Amino acid sequence: MNADHVLAFRLARSRLAGEPASELAEAAACPVSDFARGAALMALGARVQGMSGEAYRDAVDAGKVVVAHVVRGAIHALAPADFALYGRALLARDDDELGAQLGQRVWRIVSRR
Repeated sequence: MNADHVLAFRLARSRLAGEPASELAEAAACPVSDFARGAALMALGARVQGMSGEAYRDAVDAGKVVVAHVVRGAIHALAPADFALYGRALLARDDDELGAQLGQRVWRIVSRR
């Protein structure tokens, strides 16, 4: 395996090579960050033909795409079927462990309240 194989795999997995996804959930099978407002919409737009802000909002409202704090507490848009897989990353036995998983920035915000 070489760098070209790895790059080809990553592009295919992200739906950035080959045929575009036909549905948003299919495009979100590889989660996209929404840390910066609108980033998920732009990333999914590169994966789905004819994507619009309205279609994205409708998919989120209908539960076809989940937007949630998952990996390291970062906001991602992902397929509903994958939410348990990524959401489980935030399970903790106590507040200190959850704080470590979420990261220092989130921990500081929560501790102010």
